[in-house]
Amino acid sequence: THPDDLEADLAYVRAMLNHEIETYQMEKRYLHKAGHIVWVLLSVSLIWHKDGTPHYFISQIQDITESKKMEQELRESEEKLIQVPMLW
Repeated sequence: THPDDLEADLAYVRAMLNHEIETYQMEKRYLHKAGHIVWVLLSVSLIWHKDGTPHYFISQIQDITESKKMEQELRESEEKLIQVPMLW
């Protein structure tokens, strides 16, 4: 997990363990072993034992790196358009 995303992720886990939420979903970054960032959509649920203790987490991770890249490119393109003076 990218250090800037770790606390938000842990806060969700604590909320699940405290029965405040049942599931959560967040966009976060992982650090690839090659050094680049991988953006993911993380969805998490917690399965409980009958006695009320946590049993295990179910996590689904979808790679959204390409869509994040396209979003950034679109923002940059829009910013360039905004900066172009209109000639009438």
